[in-house]
Amino acid sequence: MSGLSKLFLFRRNNGIYYIGYFQDGRKRWKSTGCKRKTDALKALTRFKEFFRIRPAPDESWVSHKFKYYVYALRLTDNRLHFHSLRHTFASWLVQDGVSLYSVQKLLGHSSNNVTQVYAHLQPEQLHSTVERLQIHI
Repeated sequence: MSGLSKLFLFRRNNGIYYIGYFQDGRKRWKSTGCKRKTDALKALTRFKEFFRIRPAPDESWVSHKFKYYVYALRLTDNRLHFHSLRHTFASWLVQDGVSLYSVQKLLGHSSNNVTQVYAHLQPEQLHSTVERLQIHI
């Protein structure tokens, strides 16, 4: 069940409580099978736990947690940020011979000018390109 959001509890005319939710923009519901509100609330809690419904963390929360663990591990480089992981990912790809075009698409860069930052990491690519040329005399 991907895209689950906005959980709520409601009771139908038959006296049974239902869990209402939105999935991929469509309203849906599931019966709790409960007539008492306290039992229905317990069912709602189990439903949330089963589908692990939690608010998505925003970027500042992720960055904050990353910084917390950097300090907790006593890593001393103040330039180490969550974004450093993205840069490392791109660098390793380029060093592994992945094309700059592929790296651009994976990182979601709008133009190849942004991705050119990583071009210096593949000088052997130039050597191998030159070696492909064979001069026939």
